[in-house]
Amino acid sequence: MTQSSSSRRRRRLWKFAGAEFDEASWTLRVDGRAVTLEGKPLEVLHELLLRAGEVVTKDEIFDAVWPGVTVVEGSLTTAISKLRKALGETHEQIVETVPRVGYKLAATVAIESVESPLAPRFAFAAGDAVPGRRQWRLVEALGDSGAEDVWLARHDKTGETRVFKFADAPDRLRSLKREAALTRLLFAGLGKSAPLPALLEWNFDASPFFLEYSYGGRDLTAWAAERGGLAEIAVETRIAVAAMIARAVARMHDLGVLHKDLKPANILIATEDGGATIRLADFGSGRLLDDSVLASFQITDPGSLDPDLARDEPRSGTLAYRAPELTGDAMPTAKSDIYALGMILYQLVAGDFSASLAPGWEGRIADPLLRSDILAAAEGDPALRLASAADLADRLETIDRRRADASAAARLYRVERARCLCLASARCGTGGTRSGRDQLCLHRRRCAVQPRSGEVEHRRNGHRGDEARER
Repeated sequence: MTQSSSSRRRRRLWKFAGAEFDEASWTLRVDGRAVTLEGKPLEVLHELLLRAGEVVTKDEIFDAVWPGVTVVEGSLTTAISKLRKALGETHEQIVETVPRVGYKLAATVAIESVESPLAPRFAFAAGDAVPGRRQWRLVEALGDSGAEDVWLARHDKTGETRVFKFADAPDRLRSLKREAALTRLLFAGLGKSAPLPALLEWNFDASPFFLEYSYGGRDLTAWAAERGGLAEIAVETRIAVAAMIARAVARMHDLGVLHKDLKPANILIATEDGGATIRLADFGSGRLLDDSVLASFQITDPGSLDPDLARDEPRSGTLAYRAPELTGDAMPTAKSDIYALGMILYQLVAGDFSASLAPGWEGRIADPLLRSDILAAAEGDPALRLASAADLADRLETIDRRRADASAAARLYRVERARCLCLASARCGTGGTRSGRDQLCLHRRRCAVQPRSGEVEHRRNGHRGDEARER
């Protein structure tokens, strides 16, 4: 069976001075043979590879490898010594010491992007105790990646449910730290109403590392399956869900946070207080547009939110929802997330999470206003795309009023056209003469160029991208 893009993992293979460092397995090979090396020296190597040929200061390495922890300088010296020993006498000189400043990797580095199937990263099974949290039992693996690194768990005594996200290697730990920092930032900036599950606890000290979240609901695909399939859910309910998703993303963007992997599996929905609540999940690929905002909320930068480092990372976790501009060298922006929102809106309205914006997709969307909304959000050219997720939320939240306005405009047009034609007939009533018929036909043609009702609403919206497409 062909695997979906979400069940495959892209990784980098770093090649330098006869050595190879594989991010996926977090292993180092020197002259073709694997060498045994502890986690911290490998993390130091990773930081040096990210900035090969540059001096990386000691403080920068401490912030990245030992974030939020006070350690003596000897810890770094020991890690460097172990790294040099692993590289061997022939290559150990490539890790240069810059006195009183830091270290530099003095070697030419080549990077290969490798895509490989994801396999379960843990030997967990339903009923197992959560490592380090013995009163919690694993219930089921969540998500669509195949890695089985996210689990629903239940407390032995209280029956309360929580979600644990695990990592087993420093590269995945880096992602967990990034996610924790962004989650804390969103709650600090947005309060308890932040549109994501609450982060309750974390373990960054011993493998398996984990984040512990409150239960935020079922993901969209599971939610739809429990109701007999997405197409079985009323379309107005699906539109309302799309509006809530867009509003949640807009609030996230207001703090300068990009998600970078929006898709149905990363959107949670729960029924609370008689209504639906949307939460966003999996910020492991997320980014900050301005990392100084962390300091304003006194949150430690985990060393993985630097926008410059993001240039070397995969653009998005899931190809189907990736904005076209990200296939090149463009950096992710808020409009990249908006493109993903457009795809999700299309799938929700079409009633099919496997649907794609292939030629002829418009035929599956009967409502011309929704077709316009989908096109505005999923426009291939980011310059013509909706300016913000809030714009999309506004459109969907007012869909009933917009339909009423469009219907009223259509009725007005029909009335005006009928009046126009009657007036033309009266004024040009010259019997059956050829000149009278010609004048009547000319007047009718002039009446017939009145805008259609959908166009009236479209122009009233005033969106720059819409105007460009009309021209």
